[in-house]
Amino acid sequence: MGKGDEGGWSPGISDEQALKVAREAVDVVQDAEGMKMAMGVDFAADSLYDEKSETYYYRASKKRLSIEQQIAYASELRDRYNLFYMEDPLHEEDFEGYSKLMGSLKGTLVVGDDLYTTDPERLRRGVESKSTNGVILKVNQVGTLGQACEFASLARKSSQAIAASHRSGDNEGGHLAHFAVGLSCALIKCGVAGGERTTKLNELIRIAEKLRISRMTNLVL
Repeated sequence: MGKGDEGGWSPGISDEQALKVAREAVDVVQDAEGMKMAMGVDFAADSLYDEKSETYYYRASKKRLSIEQQIAYASELRDRYNLFYMEDPLHEEDFEGYSKLMGSLKGTLVVGDDLYTTDPERLRRGVESKSTNGVILKVNQVGTLGQACEFASLARKSSQAIAASHRSGDNEGGHLAHFAVGLSCALIKCGVAGGERTTKLNELIRIAEKLRISRMTNLVL
C-alpha cells in the first residue's frame, strides 16, 4: 500500500474492487449519519491513453479499450456505482468524445480538468461542443489570477459547475477556501487526508461563521 502526493491511499486491489469498497463506505456512512453523500471518480484518463494506438490501457487489469469502449465503460461504472461526479474520463483533446459521453449521461457531473487546464480559450471550445457540465478551477494553473477569474466567469455564464481544486503536493495554506467562496464554486477539492486538507476545511468553517454573523447583523440593521 502506498500514498500519493494528494494524500490518497493506493491499496493493492483492482480498480473495481476499490470502487466497490468506496461505494460500500459511502452507503454505510450516509446511513449511519443520516446525511446524503455522493460518490465520484477522477479517471485521470490522460495517464491511461496510448496515443499511438488510440486506446486506453488499464495496467492493473491489462485491459485495453478503444475510445468508444472507454465511453461505454465510463457509463457502465456510473450506473454500477451510482457515480455523481466523473472527472477526466477521456483524454485531454477528445472534446468530441466528451460530448458523446455527456449525451449518454443524465444527472451526472462530467468534469474537465486536463481538458481545460483553467484556460478560458479551451473552455470556450468545450462549451461550443457541449463537452462537459463541470470544470476544475486551479487558480495558479493558467498563469494569472485574472485569467483564472475570467475562466470562472465564463464557466458560470455557461452553466458549468465549478470545482475549486488544490494542486498535487499542495501546502497548508487556506487561500483555496477563499477562492472557492469568492468565485461561487459549487465544489472544493482539497485532498484526501493531512494538514493541507484540514486547513482548507477549517478555513471554510471560519468563512461560514463570518458570513452567518454578517447576515445576522444585516437583518438586525
